[in-house]
Amino acid sequence: DIYKVKGKGKPLQIGMIQRPKGRRVANMEEIRDALKQALPDANINVTNFEFKTLKEQAWYFASKDIIISPHGAALTNSIFITPKTIVLQM
Repeated sequence: DIYKVKGKGKPLQIGMIQRPKGRRVANMEEIRDALKQALPDANINVTNFEFKTLKEQAWYFASKDIIISPHGAALTNSIFITPKTIVLQM
């Protein structure tokens, strides 16, 4: 069951990282909507790290079951993920 990857019955935590400018994922809203439809009980959060502290970025990565992000420096924070976290680099 995908909802029990890490959370022992807790809702799946999905984090999506979007750049504020430049090489943005053009269809991020469509991806989010498709995920909401496929996984209605999941908590899906879209953010960018432009003004986030290192501590905030670390917490974000550590608290997610799935992280979806464009290729880039933000994925350096993958060092903070916990076991069984899935990282999808686009």
